[in-house]
Amino acid sequence: DDRRPAFPVIYFTHLDSTGKELFNCDANGKFSTNTFGKWVRSEINFKLQSRKDKIYISGQGDYGSFDELMIRPKNVNVITAFENQSNFMFNNFPIR
Repeated sequence: DDRRPAFPVIYFTHLDSTGKELFNCDANGKFSTNTFGKWVRSEINFKLQSRKDKIYISGQGDYGSFDELMIRPKNVNVITAFENQSNFMFNNFPIR
């Protein structure tokens, strides 16, 4: 959002099935070198210990916009449509 020159922050928490915190971190787009137009990409890598684990993702930032959240296995490629049929996304990266 052009109203403020700040970057929203993404907060990530990983809990086991009993609610015990295993890992937490934040991803601040201000420190990312991965950009596309006016968008900044943040990335958080994590490994679930069990299918019963829980993750919580939240964001904070004045006038921040969050879009195109993707959670995927690390070694899996995902292709999705983007804007129209002549463009697509490869692992959440626009390909034109």
